This record gives sequence, C-alpha cells and structure tokens, in this order.
Amino acid sequence: PPPFLMIRRPPRSTRSVTLFPYTTLFRSQASAAILGENIIGCSIVQVRTARDQMAAMLRENGPVPEAPFEGFEVLVPARDFANRHASILLAVEATLDAMSQLQHADCA
Repeated sequence: PPPFLMIRRPPRSTRSVTLFPYTTLFRSQASAAILGENIIGCSIVQVRTARDQMAAMLRENGPVPEAPFEGFEVLVPARDFANRHASILLAVEATLDAMSQLQHADCA
C-alpha cells in the first residue's frame, strides 16, 4: 500500500499573530523532508558540505546550500530564531552520524 501522508494545519482558533510558534514545530520536519527528497545518491562528503552550508546559512547569514540541497532556502526565515537551529539541523546531523557508522562498519 502507498505510504500515508497527513498534512497538519493550525487550529482555526489560532490568530495570525500567534501562528508562528505553532508553525515552528514543523521546521525540523520540513528540514527532514527536504533532506529526504535530495539525499539519494549523495556521498557523505556532499551531505557534510550541505550540513556546513546550512549551519552557515542559519548562524552566519550565509548563502543557501548548493544543489541538490537548495530547497533549504525555505528555512531562511529561521535565521532570526537561534533556538530553532538545532532542531532544523537534527535530521542532517543524524543522517551524517548514520552514514559515518555505516562507513566504519564497512571498513571493519
């Protein structure tokens, strides 16, 4: 069967002035979705470069990561919210950790 996809929307009672905190809960999910769409076929070096570029984009107002990870551009507004940076980078960090473990397992 096809995978199930659920799109969540903010509650109707949420005012636009209070909408931002609700939507930030999904920033890490957005990051993971962008990563998942673009990581197939990438080497650990490419993923590490994307992680470094994304961290620079968020923390140092650097440019958007290079292709195939230019989709992270949608997270540029999160630059102003340093407390969100770790959750945005979480998917990339976890992926790099997994890739590193696999690389070391192949060498053993």
